[in-house]
Amino acid sequence: MAKKKSARVMDFVPEEIDPFDEPEYVEQVEEPVKTESSKQPEDTSKPVLWEEVTWAGVKKVFRCVKCGEFRDTKDDMIMHVVSHFPEEKQNQIFDQLVVLARPRGELAGLT
Repeated sequence: MAKKKSARVMDFVPEEIDPFDEPEYVEQVEEPVKTESSKQPEDTSKPVLWEEVTWAGVKKVFRCVKCGEFRDTKDDMIMHVVSHFPEEKQNQIFDQLVVLARPRGELAGLT
């Protein structure tokens, strides 16, 4: 019976490649990494006057960004935020906040 020849690693390497040669190092210039965020960019044109938070993990309330006071409803928070502005501008600010605070659907029927 003939002895079976075992395969060696060198049998699978093409002759033009010498596995014992040192690899050529190519200097790579690092480019800045470009990242994309799945979040929508925040609208910075409107100032943030209050934020909606969860009180004790149970109830959603509104917190004034300027002084930190809490109110139960958005309407109460609008009245509170208006008090931070000078008296001569309060009516104008109030009207703007009421329009901005309502979803579009609520204002659609008011024509």
